[in-house]
Amino acid sequence: MENTVKSRVIHRLVATAVVACLSLPALGQSSRDAGANQKIDEAVNHQYLMMELDKAESILKNVVTTCGNQCSPEVIARAWMYVGIVRGSGKNDLAGASEAFATAQSIDPNVQLDRDLASPETQATFDSLSGTAPPPTTTTSAPPAVLDAGEIPGDMNCNLDQGVRVTSRMPIPISCTTNASATEAVLKFKEYGSNDWKKVDLTNSDGAFEGVIPCDVTQNPGPLQWFVGAKNAAGEYVDQWGSKKSPAVVQIVQDGGVELTYSDGSAVARCPDSSDCPPDFPGCGTSSKQCGNLDWGASCKNSSECKCGLLCESGTCNNAPSCSSNEECSTGYCENGLCAVDPHATSSSGPFQRHWVSLGFAADMVNYGGEQLCDPSRDPAVETVCVDGNGAVIKGNTDMPDPGAATAEINNGFQLSQYRIHLGYDFAFSPRLLLGARLGYIIGGNPVSFLPVHAELRGTYNVFPINKIGLRLPIHLGFGVGDLDFAIANVPSSAGPLTVYKKGGNLFTTLGAGLGYAFMPNLSADIRLAAVVSLPTFNLAIQPGLNLTYGF
Repeated sequence: MENTVKSRVIHRLVATAVVACLSLPALGQSSRDAGANQKIDEAVNHQYLMMELDKAESILKNVVTTCGNQCSPEVIARAWMYVGIVRGSGKNDLAGASEAFATAQSIDPNVQLDRDLASPETQATFDSLSGTAPPPTTTTSAPPAVLDAGEIPGDMNCNLDQGVRVTSRMPIPISCTTNASATEAVLKFKEYGSNDWKKVDLTNSDGAFEGVIPCDVTQNPGPLQWFVGAKNAAGEYVDQWGSKKSPAVVQIVQDGGVELTYSDGSAVARCPDSSDCPPDFPGCGTSSKQCGNLDWGASCKNSSECKCGLLCESGTCNNAPSCSSNEECSTGYCENGLCAVDPHATSSSGPFQRHWVSLGFAADMVNYGGEQLCDPSRDPAVETVCVDGNGAVIKGNTDMPDPGAATAEINNGFQLSQYRIHLGYDFAFSPRLLLGARLGYIIGGNPVSFLPVHAELRGTYNVFPINKIGLRLPIHLGFGVGDLDFAIANVPSSAGPLTVYKKGGNLFTTLGAGLGYAFMPNLSADIRLAAVVSLPTFNLAIQPGLNLTYGF
């Protein structure tokens, strides 16, 4: 009996050892499963559900590469399955999805599709490869008019309640705040009956991320889905309100929706319905005439080719930014809370450029005169430099000639003195307001202490917007560094003819206006006339000039 018990114990020990040995490769193979699954979940829940499709696919494929032979086939197949969903449901690339699904099924024939995230077309692609299809479901001819408004993931606070009823053809202002260290946020939304998610970059206004869902996607009653994702400076999602899988919902109704307001308290106006207007009826449907038929993401040459609520940016129809005034829009026109094409503008209008470079030339005309300019007893606060015919400085020299030298009154009025050539850069905050700088070189000045550098900070207001062909009327105010001198030759004196320089201060301020013409919305030339005052030593100059400006 004792021998039998010992024999059984030995057999169990041997069996346990064999099983352990056989399990070692599998344990090593799956040693990275936990980390791989975590990265897969991150790619799906953060990147894919926030429609960062390229980044989601990159993370999933990197999981496969990192795993090597240290992840189980089930995990690697799971990663390829989600690559297929990203391609099929996110990018509408069913061929790419089929390739990814085939790879997944070759690794693990039992891999299951995440049908909650897969579109019907993506599900059909997966099923066609596996040879299995889910049991048919009963459908109705008309989709439900109300989408179930479940719990919304995320800790952001947004201004709309879940399931709020909004009247059709209304732009919908969105304002969200977060306690996370977010630097940017993006709004994504899907029109009822559409499979395409559209995007608007929200602007940070006093700690709130704000934007507008345009009225072109609120035309038809039904549930409109939307969500917001907030990112930190590293581009990582740190908070959200809803997701692609669990979006927030706005119920678009024909009438009787809540009253909406913008962040400044102004009421949201309903967009016109072009179908209510007879063709070319004055004052009716004017906005619709400026809209084209190109949808979001389509290639375009100008904004008039895009549908209402879209603008042509970098050759593509994109969602128009939200606005509260014309100055906030690149088109110079704000309508119903969205930037739009100015209905009163001609085809010569275009989006205003933010960056402007210029080449300028100016001449200083100084009011020159005075008595006893070379007399050593003259008030030293009025700076003059007197040079004889040999280039020797007379005034201030111990070899100064008779005090009567060039003591007669000189009164020549405004005469040309110096010339300035400068390069400039301006940033346009609006189609009328710019702030920038000028840096250049001054030709002509006294031989003793002349600063030939022109450095200026300048603000410019344009009476006419800078996004149109036609007249330009800029008004500028500037402050800078650079001498303002004047020379007059052949001044008679007892020491012979002298050249007399009158010095101004090293600082100056300028105020002027110009008249120009824009040959293109981003290319113009103008002539300017400015008054320049030197400081702290006073000197006054009238400064005519010529400028060539290019925007990009």
